[in-house]
Amino acid sequence: MSIFKIVSYYTLLNTKRGDDQMKRKLLDTLFFIATVTAMLLIVIFLINILGFIIRNGFPLLYQQLTGLTKTEILAPERLKQMIISTLFLTTITLVLVLPFAISAAIYLHEYAKENCLAKITRFCVQTLASVPSIVYGLFGMLVLVRIAGFGMSIFAGAGTLAMMLTPIIMMQTENSLQQVPTSYREGSTSLGATRFETLKTIILPTAAPGIIVAVILAVGRILSESAALIFTLGTFVKMPINNQTGLLSIFETGTTLTIRALIEFKEYGNIAAAAAIGVITIGVVIGLNFLSKTVILVFRLLEN
Repeated sequence: MSIFKIVSYYTLLNTKRGDDQMKRKLLDTLFFIATVTAMLLIVIFLINILGFIIRNGFPLLYQQLTGLTKTEILAPERLKQMIISTLFLTTITLVLVLPFAISAAIYLHEYAKENCLAKITRFCVQTLASVPSIVYGLFGMLVLVRIAGFGMSIFAGAGTLAMMLTPIIMMQTENSLQQVPTSYREGSTSLGATRFETLKTIILPTAAPGIIVAVILAVGRILSESAALIFTLGTFVKMPINNQTGLLSIFETGTTLTIRALIEFKEYGNIAAAAAIGVITIGVVIGLNFLSKTVILVFRLLEN
């Protein structure tokens, strides 16, 4: 091979490498621009939603609180009833769904064998997670309200939401368990720990932040849900208190902030009142998210 051919070969090779590097840099730049654009669009969309709600709802809420105007649905007593009903429903739903959903996810990932039954179970969970909430509402009305005889109540609403949230929490919890390195399990087992001890001391503390994220998603879904609760909880604003005992009861009816905002907008066309309730709902969501972030921080501090 002549020196000319050798020089030509290496020149061509370096040219191809340079072209490949330019292509990779170009693709990297385009991907960066696309991701930044998507992020900005989401932020702009979120700001527009929050701006619309605050712009339409905060003035009426401020006038109501300062006594400049009086709107029946925004009266302090009625707001108190809706907020307590919302928080009570959220608490009962989490009590019903978290032990079952997290335990099912742990069994599916840590104990169940990778066979046909496990694959079918995961497929069913994924399918249930995509079912519209209105379907769960109709099912809850048929089974819990009518057949079981609980009527329109906190328990019927919480049971319906628990069925709806179970697949979502299972999927998120299993995904968190998958993020725990296999070496953690092998190291714990090599030290003589049982499977339960490994799960309790190693796997669950490591996966705890991801599981708490699942809880945050569940709380957000509960606070934003309306279609499933209209058929199971009701729309009547009242405190879910038993008249005989004077205590909160899961068998009493009530309504949530989101349902009432929907009713105000749909039935009465009162956008300002619906937006004012939306402002309060956003405040509740921010408070619960702040609480969950605090719990995650505590977990991380305990790990360290």
